[in-house]
Order: sequence, then C-alpha cells, then structure tokens
Amino acid sequence: FDLDLRGFLRSKIDATSHNVESSLSELIHNSLDADAKDIFILHNNYKNPLIIDNGSGMNKDNIDILKKFYDSRQRTKNTIGAFNIGLKDCLLNLSGKWYILSKKSETDELVYCIFDSIKLKKYAYGGNYDNCIDSGYASPKLTKLYKTILDNLGFINKNNDMSYERFSGTIVYQYENDNDLDEGDDEDEGDDEIENYKTSYKKLYNDLKVKLVNYVCN
Repeated sequence: FDLDLRGFLRSKIDATSHNVESSLSELIHNSLDADAKDIFILHNNYKNPLIIDNGSGMNKDNIDILKKFYDSRQRTKNTIGAFNIGLKDCLLNLSGKWYILSKKSETDELVYCIFDSIKLKKYAYGGNYDNCIDSGYASPKLTKLYKTILDNLGFINKNNDMSYERFSGTIVYQYENDNDLDEGDDEDEGDDEIENYKTSYKKLYNDLKVKLVNYVCN
C-alpha cells in the first residue's frame, strides 16, 4: 500500500504522546527487552543523553530494520516492540541527531544506525529526503569511541581483543546539542531548554527507581 510518509512523520512530530521522560523510558525499555543486566544512563557536557547496555546487541540485519518506518513482524513475548515505530517516535520527540552503536557477542563487527531527526522534520514539511536514516558497519572512529565508553564503564578492557569480542550490547546517544533552536534564537530560551532537560532527568530517575525495582538491573 502507499504510505503518506510525510503525513506519518508530521503526525509523530506534532503528537503529544511523548515527553522527554517517556522518550528516554522507551529507549531504556529497549535495553530491557534485549535482556541487559546493566544499563547506564549518562549525559555529555550538553546534557544530551547516552544510554549504554550489555544486552544481546544487534547485527547488520537487525540494525538495517531500523531504517524501516513500519515492521509488522510478530514481536517477542513480554517485549514492547511491535511495529518498529516507538524508537522513531521518541527520537523525533527528543530531536537532534542520534547514533546507535551495537554488536553481538563472539564477533568484532560493530554496526551503526544514524537517525537524524532534524533532517526528518525538514523532509516531513516538504524538504528532500537527505539520507535521514543510515546504517551499516561502523568506522574505525566510531569503533574506537564505542570501545572507550565500554572500557571506562568496566564492561571491557579495550586493550584485550577477546574481552571486546565476547561483549554484546548497545550504545544510544545524541550527537549534537540541538534543543530545537535555530540560529538567531534567544540564548535565554536555550538556557531554559537545558534547564528543562535537567528537570526531566531528575523526574526520570525518580520514576525509574519505582519502575525498575523488579528488574535485576543497575
């Protein structure tokens, strides 16, 4: 059937179904669905989130599916993913440019997906589709970043090839500080936006203390 992709995207961009807390919770639940034993929720100097887990990870076939806007395959029991929409829904809400880095165990092949919410929003309102979602095998630069983060958190020893090969897991992070502000916007508005993120983080952490109490997970 013909899908009005621009209309679909506009419906997600303009929707009120997600806020910062629920969007980040969506990403965290993806880690839980991947049977992660440990999940780290961090942020960079711009207050942009990083979510790191040691779940089952993804290979090239898995991550290529993220480029689809709809996937009707049967979901796994007791997981939240059904139609491959939730991830795009929450990343559009959070805005910015997102990287997903992931690997399976017993391999050194790291795969990536780049989800550019800014380009997708421009496309939704009449712009060209400019490689808004891309995936493939990670570059040496992305692989070095992935290993460094895992090493700093104690998941692997980046100088030990076997330690890295045995690991499986995913890192999701926002690449740039967008905050939906265009050039020329009021700087005070940007400060307010960052302050809103800080408040949202605090609320998210308080909610997670309750929601994750039944999981064996940090």
